[in-house]
Amino acid sequence: MTEKTVLREGGPEDVGMDPKRVQRARDMLHAHVDQGNAPTVVALIARRGVIVLAEAVGQRGPGLEPVAVDSVFNIMSVTKPITATLVMMLAEDGLLGINREVTDYLPELAAGDNARVLVHHLLTHTSGFDDDVTSELIGKRLSAGELTPPPEGVHGLEHLLLSTTWDARRTKDVGRQMIYANHNYTLLGEIVRRVSGQSLDAFARARLFEPLGMHSTGYVLDDRQRERLVHRAPDVPLGSPDPASLNPGCEGPEWETFDNGMGGVKASAPDLAIFAQMFLNGGAYDGARVLSRAAVAAMTRNQIPGVPTDFAGVWHAEGGYGYGWLVDTAERWAYFQSSLRPLGTLSHPGAGGANVFFDPANEIVGVVLEIASVLSEDAEPLLGVFERFENVIYSAIED
Repeated sequence: MTEKTVLREGGPEDVGMDPKRVQRARDMLHAHVDQGNAPTVVALIARRGVIVLAEAVGQRGPGLEPVAVDSVFNIMSVTKPITATLVMMLAEDGLLGINREVTDYLPELAAGDNARVLVHHLLTHTSGFDDDVTSELIGKRLSAGELTPPPEGVHGLEHLLLSTTWDARRTKDVGRQMIYANHNYTLLGEIVRRVSGQSLDAFARARLFEPLGMHSTGYVLDDRQRERLVHRAPDVPLGSPDPASLNPGCEGPEWETFDNGMGGVKASAPDLAIFAQMFLNGGAYDGARVLSRAAVAAMTRNQIPGVPTDFAGVWHAEGGYGYGWLVDTAERWAYFQSSLRPLGTLSHPGAGGANVFFDPANEIVGVVLEIASVLSEDAEPLLGVFERFENVIYSAIED
């Protein structure tokens, strides 16, 4: 790949893929929806810059028109590599140190035992912060009526997540274990705001989305996106609030302006494919360089070799995480990785059925945005199509 590789239409045979196998993958998506496993799925696959599959199946929402390839989804935790990219941009500008203490940027954290937590630890989920602890603390303080009104200009949900958890305890020492925690990226989002002096949305649009032509992407929903936003039915996971887990769902109006580093982005499949292709290109796309090759290399290598993790109740001897991206190691993750992708593939899922991956070895980018109908307690898409679909895509590679 070169920095000049731009996504374009073409046929599977143009890039060494079997058209019949690609058609099988397309048919799988339609069968998945027809069988009632999901109401909506959009997928895009490109190899060497050629889009070999772009398919939209199902409805944009209950009672709405058919979904389109460029429909906009709440991508949830696929936000994390985007937020990590903003952090790396500030590091490249010399305004932020990845190996600096987080308390340099968020002095409110100094009250706890957090002196050795670096920005690096937030990026790799090795800070020791744990969402179980922060959620319990938020619930306790809400019940006690301790929530203060948000300052002017601060999103109410963002204020809740930060103001009630500055003194949250960590359950592990820094660097000892990967504990995947949304709290890490909520803190990173606040760091980006303070260091850049802008909202996440404004900074991302100016430095990342607009230069790359990602016009359907934002932390804050704009008018161009709103009319194409995919909606969930109330009985679908994340379609309505869950008081037990304090999850507000993603259908309320507060989510449209949720300028948050862990899960606030709304985006289309073509835009996410551009984002992934930018990484394959070494930080540039269509004449716009947004990251240095050095930053891309840092984000896409396993930054925590040999560090274990406990995810969804399953112990993994090695977590495998770069800066914002999961890095495939010999450990397997249920539902979120196909069996045929090579080690070193980069990916990130999002709660509710979103997934983005790119594979430097085979020069592939892939996006699957699904409205998952069943999630486990750990947000695993139990009826999801992603990893089976990806296996069929890999089976189509002939060279």
